[in-house]
Amino acid sequence: MSATGSFEEVVALGQAAGISLVTISAGLDHCHVPGRPTAYGELDLTTLEIGMGIHNEPGVQTVSPIPPIDVLIDRLLQYMILPSDRDRAYVPFEPTDEVVLLVNNLGGLSTLEMRAVTQVAATQIRKNYSITPSRVVAGTFMTSLNAPAFSLTLFNSTYTAKQCGVPVYKILEYFDAETDALSWPKTHKYNDATALVEHNTASVDSLSYTVDIVVDPATLDRKLRNAAANIIAIEPKLTEWDTEMGDGDCGKTIEAGVLALLQAMDEEGLARSGSVLRVVDAIVRITEDRMGGTLGAVFGIFFAALFNSLVATLSAMPNNTPVEKIIAMATTEALASLRVHTPAKEGDRTVMDVMIPFVEAFKDGDIAEAAKVAKAAAEGTKKLLPKLGRATYVSSSYTRYVLPPDPGAWGVHELIQGLAA
Repeated sequence: MSATGSFEEVVALGQAAGISLVTISAGLDHCHVPGRPTAYGELDLTTLEIGMGIHNEPGVQTVSPIPPIDVLIDRLLQYMILPSDRDRAYVPFEPTDEVVLLVNNLGGLSTLEMRAVTQVAATQIRKNYSITPSRVVAGTFMTSLNAPAFSLTLFNSTYTAKQCGVPVYKILEYFDAETDALSWPKTHKYNDATALVEHNTASVDSLSYTVDIVVDPATLDRKLRNAAANIIAIEPKLTEWDTEMGDGDCGKTIEAGVLALLQAMDEEGLARSGSVLRVVDAIVRITEDRMGGTLGAVFGIFFAALFNSLVATLSAMPNNTPVEKIIAMATTEALASLRVHTPAKEGDRTVMDVMIPFVEAFKDGDIAEAAKVAKAAAEGTKKLLPKLGRATYVSSSYTRYVLPPDPGAWGVHELIQGLAA
């Protein structure tokens, strides 16, 4: 505006914008100046602080234990938006207002953490307050050296327009204008795909298949819960082993999958009908939507192939074919499909070191015996030197003597034991 407006107009807009902003911060610690003591104001590993300032000013409260990101963002947005909080609600917000969300890195957060904060904040503003941000800007704009913290700022351009008379569209044009400021990103209209596309996945109770395997619902429910419970219990160890040999995401990746499975069982009655195809179909969607990493991709390929193989086998086999035989045949075909997509084989110290021998042993349909083979194979990964993945970078002199089990292989073994119990 300074390029075209008068001094008085620029001042009026600046003052109006100033009273249309609300900001709050949260962080895991304060900044630490190199060469200075760190004891003052240092937070322990279980504590988070809300309201800290960029000059190391103390916040308004500490929170312990550290809440999940969605719980934290929800609390921060309440402080910023709820009109019932008279001490803080000095900027009014309405669902029709043109609001800009700015997420600032105070210096010590990773790109991954910043993206998580930004996504959760933008989603919660829309869902909880019916406000779809006109712009979402995230970056490192004003730091506190290396503070592992962030701040959220909401700018109500509609409220600004009411105060100074400049139209909202003009204010947003000024916001989007080209600038020489190095850290300021090129802005554009915010497009939240989740707001534009309705989640249209059919309820599990409405799904039907031309062929199917139907088993006792109580047994199916119990076996799935056993498998999930095994993973939840072993997750800390899987994470520990994967942290030792890789990036530490294996345990949480599998846990995310089984938690989503339990959610589908509890909220949608996934196992209620006893349909095996329905469960496998749901697992395919879970691996695609809720799991990540290489393991999520491996599971996704395997279970998608298993679903297709089950349908093909059911269509081709006589109606009186034992269920165990059908599942065993489909599992063999699914493994063959997976092996087309991965170079991993037995002896490479990967998830395949359990999947391959298990499927081979399961050809007769005896899951109890195949589970014993899977357990032995998982134990055997302790003696294998890694040949694929990040673990290959670890010194052979180190791995030869103190190698833990392969976490992915062990996770599959735990799933199998739960299904076999």
